[in-house]
Amino acid sequence: MSKIILTAPNSPLREGIEHILDSLAPPPAGKTIWVKPNMLGPFAAERGVTTSPEVLEAVVDALLDRHADVIVGDNPGVPGNQENIAKATGLLDASKGCWRNIGADTCEVHLTGRWSDISINISSIWLQADLIINLPCLKTHALTLMTGAVKNMFGGVPGRTKSWLHTLAPSADTFASLLAEIYSIRPPELVIMDALRVMEGNGPSAGRLRPLGIIIGGDNNVSVDAVGCIIMGRRPERIPLLREAARRGLGEIDPDRMLIEGEIPVMDRFKMPSNTLAFVANRFNPLAGVCAVVPQIVEDKCIRCGLCARTCRSTAIIKSNKALQIDRRRCISCYCCAEVCPQQAVRIPRIREDLVRRLFGMFRRRS
Repeated sequence: MSKIILTAPNSPLREGIEHILDSLAPPPAGKTIWVKPNMLGPFAAERGVTTSPEVLEAVVDALLDRHADVIVGDNPGVPGNQENIAKATGLLDASKGCWRNIGADTCEVHLTGRWSDISINISSIWLQADLIINLPCLKTHALTLMTGAVKNMFGGVPGRTKSWLHTLAPSADTFASLLAEIYSIRPPELVIMDALRVMEGNGPSAGRLRPLGIIIGGDNNVSVDAVGCIIMGRRPERIPLLREAARRGLGEIDPDRMLIEGEIPVMDRFKMPSNTLAFVANRFNPLAGVCAVVPQIVEDKCIRCGLCARTCRSTAIIKSNKALQIDRRRCISCYCCAEVCPQQAVRIPRIREDLVRRLFGMFRRRS
């Protein structure tokens, strides 16, 4: 039975992390421990896009005090120098000299099941570490509705492989299957989820932060995600990734079957991504093409850095009259462009707005 620990709101951070480590982690002394934060891209710490530096620093300090050999690292979702990205987020300083470029040493793994014809490279530390401590942050996600501990392990895949995998699994259900498969390579032994601030709306980078002030610890990543889902006011079985993970036996998503220490707060009027209706409709194949929502470039915010275009493996983002535009015919609605944009210049419209825009475009072309 999974054990979950929720700290009291705004309680001392270090004390909460010490309690989680002492209660749930194997003795860390002498062990090589990979601490895996969420480092999506070069977003400043106050944006709440990445794991909070204060959470990472408290975990690293506690592990060093317990005489562990700590390695901190992540493969960001954007191209660029890992160390420079870590510095921009504040995670480099918070790692207390333990940061490593984990993308430099990789190994090949073969996936199974429906993905058995695919081999991918992962960071070798994923298989070499004696212990993995996963440090996700609780956020919404435009494609998967929520992101937490299970999806954070997608960061064990280096380079542009992640965007290539999106093209193989463009829908929410197929991507959930792929994420669960990759996560099952080796689930982390401990998760400490940063829920000091929770992102609602169009996460994982363009949403709005709401303070919560808690940390969630657990010995099962799927169960911690399920608790995070409940905090958002959603039923875990309605999230494809959690449903798929539970189906595979990777973790329990029913809180009645968990040992829970502390209270689960439920956030009032929590806002999910603007494409939630399209997400639901996309599960019914006849509606998939009609309801697919294509993101838009906000020209007055766009600085033409081209990061979205370099990330897009379906080559749907093109330059036109010195501006960037998204080609609807090529777009697979994975929303990686919105995820990596540092200026929030890629927006995801609501399904009604997107349908009106398409109809207007059809009439304009005919006239």
